[in-house]
Order: sequence, then C-alpha cells, then structure tokens
Amino acid sequence: MNQRPAPIAPPRPRARPGSHAPGIAQLLWRGRGAVLAGGLCAALAAWAWLTFVSVSRYEAAAVVMIETRTARVVDLQSVMSGLSGDDLVVNSEIEVLRSRGLLGRVVDDLELGRDPEFNPALRPPGRVARLAARLSDWSAAQFGRPLWPGLGAAHVAPREAGIDTLRRRTRITVLPRSVVFQVVVTTTDPAKSARIANAIADAYMGAQLAVKADATARATAWLADQVEGLRRDLVARSQRLETFSTGTKLVDATALETQRRRLKALRERIAAIPPGTGAGAARRAALAAAVPPLEARIARQSADLVELEQLRREAEASRTIYQYFLGRLKETSVQQGLQQPDSRILSRAVPPRVPSAPQRGLLTVMAGMLGLCLGGGAVVARAMLRRGYSSAADLETATGVPVLGRIPRIRRKGRRRVFDHIVARPGSAAAEAVRNLRTSLMMAGIRQPQVVLCTSSLPGEGKTTLAIALARNLSGLDRRVLLIEGDVRRRVFGQYFGDPRERGLVAALDPDGGGLDTAVEHDPGGRGFDLLRGGEPGGNAADLFSGPGFAALIDAARAAYDIVVIDSPPVLLVPDARVIGRAADAILYAVQYDRTPRESVAEGLRLFQTARLEVTGMVLTQAASRGDDGYGAAGDYYRG
Repeated sequence: MNQRPAPIAPPRPRARPGSHAPGIAQLLWRGRGAVLAGGLCAALAAWAWLTFVSVSRYEAAAVVMIETRTARVVDLQSVMSGLSGDDLVVNSEIEVLRSRGLLGRVVDDLELGRDPEFNPALRPPGRVARLAARLSDWSAAQFGRPLWPGLGAAHVAPREAGIDTLRRRTRITVLPRSVVFQVVVTTTDPAKSARIANAIADAYMGAQLAVKADATARATAWLADQVEGLRRDLVARSQRLETFSTGTKLVDATALETQRRRLKALRERIAAIPPGTGAGAARRAALAAAVPPLEARIARQSADLVELEQLRREAEASRTIYQYFLGRLKETSVQQGLQQPDSRILSRAVPPRVPSAPQRGLLTVMAGMLGLCLGGGAVVARAMLRRGYSSAADLETATGVPVLGRIPRIRRKGRRRVFDHIVARPGSAAAEAVRNLRTSLMMAGIRQPQVVLCTSSLPGEGKTTLAIALARNLSGLDRRVLLIEGDVRRRVFGQYFGDPRERGLVAALDPDGGGLDTAVEHDPGGRGFDLLRGGEPGGNAADLFSGPGFAALIDAARAAYDIVVIDSPPVLLVPDARVIGRAADAILYAVQYDRTPRESVAEGLRLFQTARLEVTGMVLTQAASRGDDGYGAAGDYYRG
C-alpha cells in the first residue's frame, strides 16, 4: 500500500462563532432577501392592523382669541373690565376651559354620559375582561371567593365618567406670541369632534357672560339698596329742613346784619347822652332798656340761621350722593344689555375629512423601516451566532486548510435524482463547481493525486454526492476512474445506482474472493466510471481497512485506474476514515454550508492530525445558490 504519512501540523486556529463574520454591508447584501422580507412583512402587518383593527380618531379645533381691548357704550370699570392678555391670564383661561364645571355643562348639553365613547360602563367588555370575569366566577364557585374581589365593583357616575373622558380628549394649545388658543377635541366621529369643540367654545363664552351678568346683577342690587337708603335719608333731611324753616321766623344774613347795626347805633346813642341831668338820665335809662331784647333777638336769630344753613348743607349733600348713586344704578342697568365676553371665536370647528390618528401612511412606512432594521438585525445576529460556516473565506480562516471548492445545493428529491441531475446537466452550477473543485484538487500538490478520499464530520453533509460527482467529472477527462464505497456500514450507493451486486468491497478484501476484478461494476449504466460497492461486512469495518487486504486492493486499483475516489464514513463517528486515509494521496473534507458545527470541524481535523494525516482541502457543500440552471451569466456557454 502506498502509505502517505504526514507530520503533525501545528494547531490550527479555532475561531469563535461570528468572530470572522464578513463585513456588515456585505452580510446585509447577502441576506437582503430576509431584510426585505422583514420590512415587507412588517409594513403589511402594520397596514392590515391600521386598516382592519385600529379605530380612526378625528381632531376638530375651534380657535378662540382673548379680547384685550373691549369697546363699551357706558364706562363702568368696576363692573366690567377686559383681560390683560399676559401669560398668567392666558394660562388661567386655559384652566377655565379645562375645568370640570365648564366641561360638565358640555357633557350635560350634549348628553355625553350616554355615549359609550365617553362612558366606559356602556362599552361591551373586551376579551381580557370577559376572561378575567370567567376566571373570577370560577374561583368563586370552586373556592368560595372570587379571584379578583374588586372586579366589576367600581362604578363611576355617567356624568363624571363623561367629564373624565372629555378632559382626556380635549387639548388646549396656545399659538406662540399671541392670545389665541385652539380647543382641540379628538373622537372617533368627525362630526362629533367638531360639535364638542364648538360646544366647549360656546360654553366658555357663555361662562364669561354669566360671570359678568352675575357681577352686574350683584352690583345693581347693591346700588339699588344704596339708592333706596340715600333716598330715605334725603327725604328725612328735607323734611327736617322744611319743618325747621316753617317753625321759626324767616331770617337771613342781611336782616340779621341790619339788626346788628341797629344795636351798635343804640349803644352809640346811649354813650352820647351826658350824665348828670334828669332828662338825660331818663333818656339813657329808656335806651338802655331796649338793648337786652335786641341782643336776645339777634342771638336767637343767629343760632337759627346757623342751624338752618347746616340743615340745608346736609340736605344738599344727601341729594348729591343720592343723584350720584342713582346715576350709577341707571348705568349698571343699561350695561346689562350691552355686555360682551372677554374673548371671541375666530373660527368654529368643522368636521375633519381625514383622521388625525392613526396616520396609516407614516406608520406603515415606519413599520416597514422597523422591519428592515429587525430583518437586518436578525441577519447580523444569525451570522454572529452561527455555528456553521457560510463562506469559503470564513472556513479557510478558521481551519487553516485551503478551501478547494464550493458545491451548491442541488434541489432534487432523492439521491438518484441528484445523480441524474449531475449527469444530465453538465452546464449546471453544480457541475461547474465540481469542475472547479477538480482543477483545484489536481493543482493542490506537487504531483496529481491518484487516490482521493472524501469524508466529513457527520452524516448528511454531502460527502457521498461529492465523491460521486467528482468521479463522474474526472471520467469526463478520458481517465479510468474507480469509485469505492468505503462506508460499508450505511451502504447508500444503492440509492444512487440501484440494487447492489452480491460481491463488493468486503468480498474483494477476502484473499479467496477473487480480488478487485470480480467485485467491480464496469461503467454501470453508462456513467463513465467503474464502481466498487461496499458489501456486507462480516466483522469490524475498521479492522477490514487495517488489514493487508485493503492495502493490496488499493495497490491493484492504482495499477488499473488513473483515479480512485473513496467515499468514507464520517470521521467523528467511526475511525474508518482515518484508517482509509493512510492509503490516500489527497483527503477532501466536506463541510455542509451553514450547518456543520464549527466544533465538529475542528474536532475532525484534530483526529486526522493525531493519525499523522493532513487534510488536502475543505469543500463547502450544499451551499446557497441563486439557481441550478447555469453558472452565472456563462451558463449557456457551459451547456454549449
């Protein structure tokens, strides 16, 4: 046997999964199908949900402006005054619009408490609520107590529920650098949204008028009370003045001054009479007697005049105050018919034509972009977490062994159909890939190998198909090719070439069995190569290949054939591949695309190293392909 020992190679690098993943851009481009599928599925799912499941909502807005300048027919600042328009006032008015009192009037006017949209108690229970209720009832029946004791117990009055919902559905926004704000209401019905927004604006105007009317009414009542009191006081003072005037002699300042001059003149006459004569004394006495009554009259009239003037002044003051308050009362009464709210509606809400939410177009695009991101993330994550190899460069870098070929997956059911495809389609991508592998194999060493062993880590990785395809391709070079079924345990050649003959490899190894010529099938079915099936092993298969009979059989095959291709069992399951490999000139190690675990490949290579065997090259089998009808754009050329 032509044994080919090899030195133990240094340990090859074992890569962590994903450590040698290709560039992100290249990876995404290679997985663009999954990325686009993720984006399309997400967009379709979002569109379907938005179209058939979600509830459309419509926004309607009424625009209100605060009046900072109020025109008045009657100037009555204390009863009616406009708003200043500063931030504090605007914010306060917004809170007025959102107040429960104002919204309660809207709920009452529009009877929103009877609307299921604004009263959750009127809505039919959802699936989760029905399931929870059933579970709670079952718990009460089984264990005597409900699972959720408070379930369904809470109840809110329809009016309060309507107010709470309306507060959540109402949004007040102030336009920048202005005293204009929008009353925005969102419901599931466009007409309802506009109706409620206008009702809130109207209620706000009505509330302002009501506040002013109430203030005016209070002012009018107070002024009326004051006027009535002042009128009574004026009447009383006028009566006192009249009574005093009629109860005393009419005097005035001129008459009183005349009497004072008379008293002065009388005193001067008394002083001018010379004393000492009887006539003078009598006259002096007579004049002196007239002085006291005149003084008493002057004093009395002076006091009456002061009191009269006082009464007149008090009556006049009462009349002035009374007239002032009476005028204010008249102004207030007139103002009741001229009151205007401190705000005005710039535009009333109209039913919107398109829903404000959900925004189907935007959300569908966003869902599509999210799907693209998720698809790309899945592609990258799959590459980072992949246990197998998806590229020849990754495989070669991780193992340190050159990759001689990349065989695409042949999408045919059944092993016989796979082989028929290889034979019938010489211009296919798979056939061309085998030709490339053949060329790489023949140029791998100093001399061309004559005995080629095909193996893998585990079953089902395409090594048998690889061996058959390689034998078929080599036979096309007018070379004598022998294909040996070295996997005598499974013996799958029958699925490719029909029922096996009675004699095979096991019989050929028997010294009394007649040798190689009696067991070989010469060009079965016109396939272009000879075939040596495995046969039924009589003992341990590894012992068969370790004996001198197998070495002699290989020597005979070398003498009779140009190329011998051996399909061996997986290296990780049985030792046969390592035993047979000592008779081979080249070892091809099949690795299934994206499926064979990296650890299995590393362990298989290690087992060959322990047997002092060197793997010639790796072959990436069952690789992803864009089609099997041609090899790229040159498919027609190869078919020709």
